[in-house]
Amino acid sequence: MLINIYNNPRLQQQSMLNRLHHTTLPRDHPVIITGDFNLHHDLWASGPVGNDDARTSGEVVEWLMEEGYTMMNKKGEITHPPHNTCERASVIDLTFVNSQAVCTGTVQDCAIDPSLAHDADHLGIKFIISHSLEEIENPMDIKYCLKDVKLDEWTKELENTLA
Repeated sequence: MLINIYNNPRLQQQSMLNRLHHTTLPRDHPVIITGDFNLHHDLWASGPVGNDDARTSGEVVEWLMEEGYTMMNKKGEITHPPHNTCERASVIDLTFVNSQAVCTGTVQDCAIDPSLAHDADHLGIKFIISHSLEEIENPMDIKYCLKDVKLDEWTKELENTLA
């Protein structure tokens, strides 16, 4: 499931958190939440965040953590560059995935890509969605038991093999 977010900070009743709280998201399928969060938080910001910003975004971060989501952005990587001297660069466009998406490697190569911005005032986020899980088969059906292995001998043999 892919959820595209636009969080309009002026509309509290329709805020992203309010809508997510009233949406049942699957836990047994990969879920990607991405878009313009319009929130500042120490978890992703490039610098210190004011108390008002942290208070506003804290509930969203708490929900994401409780639900087991992982941030895919690199901390501090700017997504909204300043367009005049009154603005500061910020990180407000984010991608989060649930634990199922992490375990299955659903999102790969997540990165900020300025070439995708076109005429927008935000930089683009790109990633690859992988749908395939490949099972690694053991064609020889060899089973290993390491219970009685002597660690020193095993380590020495491994080092010799790698050399």
